[in-house]
Amino acid sequence: MLSEDVMADGSKAERELGITYTSLRQAIEDEIHPPKETMQPYRQRRYSRYRFSRDIMLQPENMEHTPVRLKDISRGGLFAETDRPLKEGMNVTAGFSEKMESFPVVKGRVFRKSDRGLAIQFIGDGAEHIPRLLSH
Repeated sequence: MLSEDVMADGSKAERELGITYTSLRQAIEDEIHPPKETMQPYRQRRYSRYRFSRDIMLQPENMEHTPVRLKDISRGGLFAETDRPLKEGMNVTAGFSEKMESFPVVKGRVFRKSDRGLAIQFIGDGAEHIPRLLSH
């Protein structure tokens, strides 16, 4: 637009829609040195996530199972709130019934952890059964 000498006025959009514009200087800086938040894995999700609030059981490898609060789920993984810190890369089994030994369960790996909980990426078979998992 600059090379074609095109001028535009966005004041109406600011006034009526509440849009705020990024300064040209900031836009160029962000292009050269992208903010860290644009590099986070959740920006590149392959599957749609569905909000869900339900208690499920989580069993980390070589540890006792623990209840966690499922917050969202997709064909690729889930996010659960927990107070129990787990290491990234740790294998886990997520159980969607009262007992860990009974179906349905899905195997996964701790992909990312935060102050709020754990992101678990599904590995192996089982993710195709998610609609059935959520109905239990």
